[in-house]
Amino acid sequence: MGTSAGLYYLPAKAATAAVMIPVGASLQAAQGVLTMRLHDKGDLTVTAVRESLEIAHQMNVPLMLSHHKLVGLNNHGRSEKTLTLVCGTARVQGVRIDGYSYAASGTMLLRARVKSSSDARIT
Repeated sequence: MGTSAGLYYLPAKAATAAVMIPVGASLQAAQGVLTMRLHDKGDLTVTAVRESLEIAHQMNVPLMLSHHKLVGLNNHGRSEKTLTLVCGTARVQGVRIDGYSYAASGTMLLRARVKSSSDARIT
């Protein structure tokens, strides 16, 4: 049993930690897992990872971060920071991630996003 939050997508993108944390009472009682897509996968990914870790900590439930990735050429290599945060937290709190290795996705396949995520020539 668990709850999944797609905070990257509208209208859930507007949800704050203050909105999310009260969900934790029933989730904790059911020994459930919180699965989250981060608020941001680009320049604010580190902040979004911290936010998700804090929400799960406040809920006192294990966390599954869905589709861990960093979008945009400027963010290549920043996974060192996000993975350090996840690994450090995993020492005291249940947290896991799954990876997403694509530069573009079917949910929001936008030409501008593909261009910003690779050096491929898109016309």
